[in-house]
Amino acid sequence: MEEFKYILLMFVVSFVLFIRLRFNSGEKKRKPIPYLVINTIFVLLFIFYFAFRLIYSKDGVIIGGVDAPVYKARFENATGNFIEALKMQEYEFGYGTFVYVVRLFTNNYVVFECIYYLITFTMIFYIIDNLHMKFNLVSLILIFVYIVMPLFDSMNIARNIFSFFISFCAVIKFSQNKKWSCLILSVIAISVHLSAVLLIPVYILYRLVKNDTQTKPNKLIYFIIFVSVLIVFFVGITVLEIILASTKYSAYFEGSTSFPFGLLIERFTAAGLYLFLAIKTKEDIKLSKIGLILLVVGIDITLLQIRLPILYRVNSICSIGCFIVYNNINKDHKDSLVKGLTPTKVFINVVLIAFVAFKISSLLSDAIASYGLLPHYFYWEDIKNIRL
Repeated sequence: MEEFKYILLMFVVSFVLFIRLRFNSGEKKRKPIPYLVINTIFVLLFIFYFAFRLIYSKDGVIIGGVDAPVYKARFENATGNFIEALKMQEYEFGYGTFVYVVRLFTNNYVVFECIYYLITFTMIFYIIDNLHMKFNLVSLILIFVYIVMPLFDSMNIARNIFSFFISFCAVIKFSQNKKWSCLILSVIAISVHLSAVLLIPVYILYRLVKNDTQTKPNKLIYFIIFVSVLIVFFVGITVLEIILASTKYSAYFEGSTSFPFGLLIERFTAAGLYLFLAIKTKEDIKLSKIGLILLVVGIDITLLQIRLPILYRVNSICSIGCFIVYNNINKDHKDSLVKGLTPTKVFINVVLIAFVAFKISSLLSDAIASYGLLPHYFYWEDIKNIRL
């Protein structure tokens, strides 16, 4: 029952973010004052909700996520000089610096979490406002899957998700030809979590499609990208395994992972719909191309994850492309319930509805349990009186 309450709250957050689309700012639209006030109140409540969740680890009992107590402990112990604090944290430079700077002013982890989620929600607003999403059911689904699900995972994999949102902002800046902003954000994303280094080859691959000005994507170009990246990455992984065989990083090549059928279906479906159902890019052509490249690379990463299980951390960056592609499909086709019903529209909507059903199912059966996200409580609750 607690799992369903958790998912219900995820939909509440999704709906508040979704309503923002209705009042999206632009030259012809302005957010009314009452909406701004209500939206601000809700967002502050969400920030407090995430920040005040209890993180507890004692006698084998963990509350708040498997890695959440580690993040909390490293924040509290990030004392001394800057170099010592970075060594103690064992994080990438950027995230370690962020933790150290906040720790200079407070030893309260709740305050740190408030700052973390305030920055995160600011990035989420920027992403939603710049994707020009339609105000329909499909957009609500996309916000739930690609914005809110990572947001709820952030308590346990904070660096990875923080880097994901920064990378998303960097990709949008790239599409807007804001090179310096894109470069700065990309560097920050990589310094927060190394998985964002995937942005570099994606930017390079963009040059292959840069001169393609057609509104319909060239299937051959993206097939070449798919095959080339798969071969190069596979060879690179094989070489790395040999080089790192006698180091502590050899553990990354050990273990097993189940074949990611769901993730592959999600990404192959997005690529298939976009490439073979006559989807035309009517706006944001550069963003569409970079998104499709990220999606194609994401399919490669998903396949290679069988060879190197740790690549699941890189997969979050690839989901940016999946979000962009599904959003473009949604913008090109009107809702199936309006006048002008076609088999293509019905198929696209059925696929996306089935998609969110699958995501909820995977949350209930796998993600919530594997991340240890439940149970969770709040700081003001008496942990001694809670049955564990």
